[in-house]
Amino acid sequence: MIKCPEFQVQNVDIKTSQVEDNLSRISFDEKTDQTILETNVELNEEIKSNIYIKAKRLIRLIIKWCWSLLISFLYLFRFNKNKTGDINQPRIVQCVPTLIKGDAIGNDVEEIAKELDRLNYRNIIVTINTLKTNHNKVVPLLNYWPKKDDIIIYHMCIGTPLSKFVKKAKVARKIMLYHNITPSKYFLNNHHAFMAAKRGREELAALKDYIDVAYGDSSYNKQELDSLNYKNTGVLPVFYLDNDLKEIEIDPLTKEKYDDGLTNIFFVGRISFNKCYGDIIKTFYIYHKYFNPTSRLILVGKEVDPAYKMFIDTLIEKADMKESVFLEHQIHLQELAAIYTCGNLFLCESEHEGFCVPLLEAMHFNKIILAYNSSAIPDTLGDAGALFNCKNHYYIASLMDLLLKDKAIEKTMLMHGKKRLNYFSYKNVAKQFDEFADKYFKID
Repeated sequence: MIKCPEFQVQNVDIKTSQVEDNLSRISFDEKTDQTILETNVELNEEIKSNIYIKAKRLIRLIIKWCWSLLISFLYLFRFNKNKTGDINQPRIVQCVPTLIKGDAIGNDVEEIAKELDRLNYRNIIVTINTLKTNHNKVVPLLNYWPKKDDIIIYHMCIGTPLSKFVKKAKVARKIMLYHNITPSKYFLNNHHAFMAAKRGREELAALKDYIDVAYGDSSYNKQELDSLNYKNTGVLPVFYLDNDLKEIEIDPLTKEKYDDGLTNIFFVGRISFNKCYGDIIKTFYIYHKYFNPTSRLILVGKEVDPAYKMFIDTLIEKADMKESVFLEHQIHLQELAAIYTCGNLFLCESEHEGFCVPLLEAMHFNKIILAYNSSAIPDTLGDAGALFNCKNHYYIASLMDLLLKDKAIEKTMLMHGKKRLNYFSYKNVAKQFDEFADKYFKID
């Protein structure tokens, strides 16, 4: 709280005669009097106008507050009497910090909700931040009252107050779907992200005695759960929206921009330290200079670390690669589809991935994939691409050149990519989820 400075008021002795003397010196004529009158009228009108504006604001505030209260009651009655599902079955409650459409976790939550509807389970989605979604099943955390026969599915991905809520909730069963937490060491320039990641790791360790079932969306994530002594662990892949990609209209302007005969090396992932944009640029520099001068690098990702983005911009400038390296950080899905279409080789040098959905997207568009052997990348990639174990940029550049020139290797890789993509198809993941539901959603 900011304290205002204290002032002392000095006593001033004013004599009546002095006031009268000063007033006598001022004379008002008719014109001046009329001006004062008009000014007073204007002031009165302005005061009325200000009172009217303030009254309107107050009324709006009261209406907004009443509306929020009404919505809260509607949420309670609506989701306590959900028309979807058999009343004898438990209610499935998905808990996620924020539901963002288009995000890998957000897509997974929404598709699980659809699958639960198909299986005739009553279900809702509980979030802390409801501003980024208009999904009809979303309930703010403050409006959710747990029932003893509820089954909570907690999508663990970051440090959040939801962890404490899940820990204390009195429900029939608690299930965790672990999407991984990026280590805090990769967010040294971003205090908020650093603390969220740090708290997430602490919460993950603390929840093990309160979770009945814990599944990771990759074998890598399952291994982490096993190392923390979680019980009933397994693997349940995320719902990958392959059908949505097939229906996307490719942006013609982006296609025209990049479909010009140059070899397009590309990567998709947020501009963050763990994605190693710097290593990709260094590798491309060698490839462009010594192997293929008619090539370009396209990096697609949202900026989450301004300091790291500044470092990347400086690196591009010092390497004199402004005309060969393109950063696309604010694009639509149609533009992304165009970049995947025009791309020749997907290069991933990321040091930490919990799943890496862009690998599946590259498979979908039949692209050559070359990736660093780290975290969940080998689990997701399988034999649909080539892996390297060391960050020798000349060695990686030579691998890129080989993969782009050898048509036999490319043919084999693309064939394996189709098979691998089939494992992650919506139909196959839905089948795995149905088996998961049959096993864990039955309450005695």
